[in-house]
Amino acid sequence: MSFLAPFFLAAVGAISLPILLHLIRRTPRGKVIFSSLMFLSPTPPRLTKRSSIEHWLLLFLRGLAVVLIALAFARPFFWESATADAQEAGDGRRVAILIDTSGSMQREDLWRQATMAVDAALNEAAPTDEFSLMAFDRSVRRMVSREQWSAAPLPQRAALIKDALASLSPGHGATNLGDALVAAADALNENESTTDERAFTGQRQIVLITDLQEGSHLGPLDGYDWPGQVTVKVAQVKAKAVTNAGLQIVADRETTSDAKDTLRVRVHNARNSERESFTIRFDPLELATESAPGAPASRVTIAPKAIEVYVPPGESRTLRTGDLSLWWSPMGNTISLEGDDHPFDNRVYHSATHPAEVVIVYIGDDAAGDVQGLRFYLELVYAPGRELITRVVTVRPGQSLPPGETDGAALIIVGEATPHTQALRKRAEEGATLLLVARDTGMMRTLADLLPSSPAATGITLTEADVKDYAMLSEIDFKHPLFAPFADPRFSDFTTIRFWKHRRLDAAAIEGSRVLAKFDDGSPALVETPIGKGRCFTLAAGWHPADGQLALSSKFAPLMHVLLRQAMGQPPASSRLVVGDAIDLAWLANSPSYRGKPVTVTGPDQGALMLGEDQRITATDQPGVYRVQVGEEMLRMAVNLPAGESETMPLPAAELEKRGVRLWQSQTVSVEKQEEQKRQMRMTELENRHKIWRWLIVAAIAVLMLETFVAGRFARPAGGGNETAS
Repeated sequence: MSFLAPFFLAAVGAISLPILLHLIRRTPRGKVIFSSLMFLSPTPPRLTKRSSIEHWLLLFLRGLAVVLIALAFARPFFWESATADAQEAGDGRRVAILIDTSGSMQREDLWRQATMAVDAALNEAAPTDEFSLMAFDRSVRRMVSREQWSAAPLPQRAALIKDALASLSPGHGATNLGDALVAAADALNENESTTDERAFTGQRQIVLITDLQEGSHLGPLDGYDWPGQVTVKVAQVKAKAVTNAGLQIVADRETTSDAKDTLRVRVHNARNSERESFTIRFDPLELATESAPGAPASRVTIAPKAIEVYVPPGESRTLRTGDLSLWWSPMGNTISLEGDDHPFDNRVYHSATHPAEVVIVYIGDDAAGDVQGLRFYLELVYAPGRELITRVVTVRPGQSLPPGETDGAALIIVGEATPHTQALRKRAEEGATLLLVARDTGMMRTLADLLPSSPAATGITLTEADVKDYAMLSEIDFKHPLFAPFADPRFSDFTTIRFWKHRRLDAAAIEGSRVLAKFDDGSPALVETPIGKGRCFTLAAGWHPADGQLALSSKFAPLMHVLLRQAMGQPPASSRLVVGDAIDLAWLANSPSYRGKPVTVTGPDQGALMLGEDQRITATDQPGVYRVQVGEEMLRMAVNLPAGESETMPLPAAELEKRGVRLWQSQTVSVEKQEEQKRQMRMTELENRHKIWRWLIVAAIAVLMLETFVAGRFARPAGGGNETAS
């Protein structure tokens, strides 16, 4: 038997304490009635030749309890079992090779350096080691698992990793280094099988091969408890040329007051760049022009004037381009940047989109300039813009929807009780989106006539809530598309919006309803109900000042625009898509213009792309213009390189240590110390498995209980009367 903490065995010496107490204990022979003892001096107990131990059993039990407690704290285990397990575990390592395939790895010969770093790691592999290969950019991919490595014959293991490496190359994705390190650390802590209960006691190491550029996303490491047994060995690849500038589109096509079309672009210069002057060029566009009858058509090349821009290292410059009115192409346009050493991020793509026209119907009695009503804030939010040409049509509650003027309206907002619920239901069944604003309890009849009631309910009820000071929103469903844009922790705080009044709506009485948000008293605040091909949203409070601060909050305008986008089936701004973003085409099913038409998607390389069951294109692994053919109409969406890939200034490896990562460089220990660490880990694992200390504590408690019983027996008087023996 061995001990994990043998220094606790020194506590066995405490067994001398009960022995000493037994020796110095004076045992009175009987009780003698005596007068006052105040004139007698006390004599301290002392050892004499006549001192002897009377109760050997009691002494034995007390000494045994001390020994058992000391042994329990020493954490014993059987070393013979540890030796067997050590032979089973071996002295091998678990190594996860984590290689960066993001866009910034396209620079110079960084990929060649990365492959050489993989070869160097494989050259250090011992027969008992377990290797795996993982690649990462925006996502993490496991190329070779430990199980595949162990199953392969010993001479073919290195070739297994090299073959997988040959299928990799730098792509165009972002560098999500934090997610990759977390995934690799978790993989190293996985057991080989679900039935393997033996803990691995060898070294766990991540070999990180990356350029470690400033644009790497390290956020996931901040909230991750890094495993203490996993170390990271950073093999940082570096480029010789350091100047790099990136180009991004800040805003889509804009039309100025003098009818000129422009773009706003941003140029970012890396902090270690050695150049400051760059040139923005527009790829030339060839157009066919009319010629004389019978003569072949002539072609003219249009190339807007290049723009010279000055950007100091580590800074960005945002500028508006000149007039591009004649340059727009239905196939998409390309803008290039010149002047730096690395061209991988010097091209951006833009697809010219025309503003969509949409009609919004508002049913209510509010005057246009009434700041206490709903309509005033609605017209402010839905003012015509560059991307959407909106028109708000106001209908009085007693009027029916005027034909022609409201036909094709994607969003109908009901702010007052109306008797024309059948017409509204028909519009919803055809695909329109309704928003019912319960600004008072008078909306209950409209709700009951419009929304389907649950068979188990007696009817839909709407009552005024009892609000003492104010109410707040809580339990928001950020997985719903309406609130998904606010899921980021920076935007998810809705507690600053206060409601002075709101209504209580029984959502359980509405068939098929889904509660998207609640008030802090638990009553529904926003409820979604499907109606035919469309849907109805019910808001249990108004956004006007009498009900609360919703219209004055920063969340109101984006929330209403997301609702309108979903109602009209509007795709996202194409120039803001980056490599790896899914192209969501589910909106086509809700768009009256495209519903039911066949859809085909073509990538920048002219290859056909498959549309998933969720109507999303996920294979956006290269920048360029993606073409979506819907019936006879062609939609184009530009996908660009992530902006963070242009930040190529190398980060020091200490940035990882600041976030809790244990670097291999900081663990430089001698071979003897490494062997001692392995031995200690094996001993800890065996002691944790055996847990002999638990049984020793149980035995100590049992001995102390027996000692209490025996001591009580010895202390009991031998006979009656005034004299007792002790």
